[in-house]
Amino acid sequence: PLIALGLTFSRSSWIGFAVAMFMFVVLTNWRLVPLFILGGIAIIPVLPQSIYNRILTIFTGDSSVGYRGLIFATIEPMLEKYWFTGVGLGTDVFMSIVRNYPLHTGVVPPHTHNLYIQIWIETGLVGILVFLGFIINTFKRTVRTIKSMTEASDNYVKYIIVAGVSSLAGILTVGLAEYIWYYPRVMIIFWVVVGLLFAANKVAEQ
Repeated sequence: PLIALGLTFSRSSWIGFAVAMFMFVVLTNWRLVPLFILGGIAIIPVLPQSIYNRILTIFTGDSSVGYRGLIFATIEPMLEKYWFTGVGLGTDVFMSIVRNYPLHTGVVPPHTHNLYIQIWIETGLVGILVFLGFIINTFKRTVRTIKSMTEASDNYVKYIIVAGVSSLAGILTVGLAEYIWYYPRVMIIFWVVVGLLFAANKVAEQ
């Protein structure tokens, strides 16, 4: 998210980064949450005008927001037909089928610009429910592990867990507006974070 945030002014990355920081504060010292919120509000007036204007387009809309609306209008009949079975894995399969529907986008979209809808369309109802269940269980297990760690626990392992779950929260937030698995390197990083988080959890539990 930081790379996209700095080079492209990606609004979803700004929001994802804020969510990750908020999660980190909550899990390390929840008493600092009011200070974090006040700090976030206080920094708004000193933001560069270009960034401030970009953030405002979240509410006012722009061409990219409008394009996402066109994508959702394009995939809606496709999702209605394949909501249970899915169309199969891969953006190539997605593109080969979506081209048979009215293209409100004018061109064949490579993906849905939403991680959760893309998983649903590709894998069907079972796939999206399994994914959501996996994510929810991962967060529950992680938070339970953090709460069980005492003052004498290994802080190095604790902060790896906190950083991992905070990062995951930020990435999944970006997934609401982007299909974050479209590029293999990003998908690999996502699962590397999950793997490190699981490994740190295992160490803490032992």
